[in-house]
Amino acid sequence: MPPRQRSLRLFSLTSSTIAIAEAARVVALLDRRPTVGFEDVRTIAPDALRHRLVMSYDAALERTDAAQVIVALLAALDEVGGALPKGVRVDAT
Repeated sequence: MPPRQRSLRLFSLTSSTIAIAEAARVVALLDRRPTVGFEDVRTIAPDALRHRLVMSYDAALERTDAAQVIVALLAALDEVGGALPKGVRVDAT
């Protein structure tokens, strides 16, 4: 189970978005597919974002690591519409 929202912060830059896009293209090409699907993003995102997720002590006490949080967030995303999971908000800080 992912930690409560107050237990973590995600610092993501344009470079991480580019890294995910390019790595997802590589995954698709290695699978001999001409286009990238959300499954490719799902495959690469934990590795591309793990170091950008800062976990609080509360999250550590809950024994949750960054990869678990990223996988849970990706599972909650609407692949077609791109809506954020319910209860998730983006703060411009």
